[in-house]
Amino acid sequence: MNRPKTTTAAAIVLFVLSATNGIGAIPFLMRGAATTDGPPFFVELVIFAAALVGLVSAYGVWRQQRWGALLSIIVCTMTGLVNLPGVLFAPGLFGKGVSAASLLTAIAVIVLLLWPKPRSAPASSQPLGQ
Repeated sequence: MNRPKTTTAAAIVLFVLSATNGIGAIPFLMRGAATTDGPPFFVELVIFAAALVGLVSAYGVWRQQRWGALLSIIVCTMTGLVNLPGVLFAPGLFGKGVSAASLLTAIAVIVLLLWPKPRSAPASSQPLGQ
């Protein structure tokens, strides 16, 4: 399969983003909704759900399916919107850094997926020089 490098990069970055978000959300989900430290429980549920859907969409992007690219853009938009408040309001520098890194990675995946695909040169009926 001959896929553009931007598509390959988007699939790999999305897979890594989704895997780290999913694994990172598990400890917060295990604590439950009763705890007050850390991000709100609803935010962690959304991040975990987006991570699961992101893994599926990364597979679709890897296979160059149109649904995979569309689903990836939706997942990355949702991930970015959920992490945006964390950039400003997360407690501590580490929390703000993690939110900013996740936000920038989601933006990078969207940019890679929307990057124009290289076109092949049209076949000429006459040789060059004539």
